[in-house]
Amino acid sequence: MILKPEWFFIPDYVKSEITECRCSVEAGLFGVGLVVDANNLMYRLAFASSKDVSEAGGMLAVFEERVESVAKQLGAEAVICCIDSGVSLRRQYFGARKKPDKTPEQEKVVELARAALHMLRDGLTEAKFNPVYRDGYEGDDIVAAYALSGLCVNTVLYSTDSDLYQVTNGSTVTQMSPADGRFLKSEVPQIFVPGVKALMGDSSDSIEGMKGVGPVTALKILTGEKTLDVSREDALRLRNNLTLTCLPMPGTHMALREYSVANWPQEGVMQEGERRMEDDEPLPF
Repeated sequence: MILKPEWFFIPDYVKSEITECRCSVEAGLFGVGLVVDANNLMYRLAFASSKDVSEAGGMLAVFEERVESVAKQLGAEAVICCIDSGVSLRRQYFGARKKPDKTPEQEKVVELARAALHMLRDGLTEAKFNPVYRDGYEGDDIVAAYALSGLCVNTVLYSTDSDLYQVTNGSTVTQMSPADGRFLKSEVPQIFVPGVKALMGDSSDSIEGMKGVGPVTALKILTGEKTLDVSREDALRLRNNLTLTCLPMPGTHMALREYSVANWPQEGVMQEGERRMEDDEPLPF
């Protein structure tokens, strides 16, 4: 069976979710916004400082200090921390689990980070952060939703997660690495990021791609420059991978709407169905 490039295009249900995200907040309410992938950052900080920090409160303080520093550097008017919450609906429905290959010492660090994330989610912080979550949704889905919503004129995503490349555009939506402060840029055009990851796989998310297919080959398949003959079983698996790599997950916009209603000026909260995309306002791909 020859893989067809159109099997790996952005699904209609994702396009519909992007529209819903744009309808859930007022575009341009803030000038510069810092949108933090809280789990990504907290785990990174926990492994870097676990020798010096042993309590969740101390770990949260390290997190707060980092985010406040970056927000000040960027001149951010809004700081939004997006947090994983509950059992992931995406993975519950479509499969794939993180590999449980951590040592007992590493698991202790992970538990420390989780406890600090719970404190952040419960508002046990004096910092002026906006913790946003929705049960069953992953933080990167919410990050992507804010990136696509247009809430901020300029949005900086703070994460090392390469899945987020699909929602950056190099101008109004950029991605900064918590590892070294560099602005990240994908070598793959944003429209093809989910499909490339579906074809080549992603070991960090236990997504199995095709053996021997890297980013260059995957991109050639998606652009029709190269064909790949696979079994029916592999074809179904690869198409299913797209459900794991495309952001945001259907329903994510409700996290934006619920948080906006509760916390931001009412002029920044769109009523259901109030704003629809104009004919000249295209999707970002």
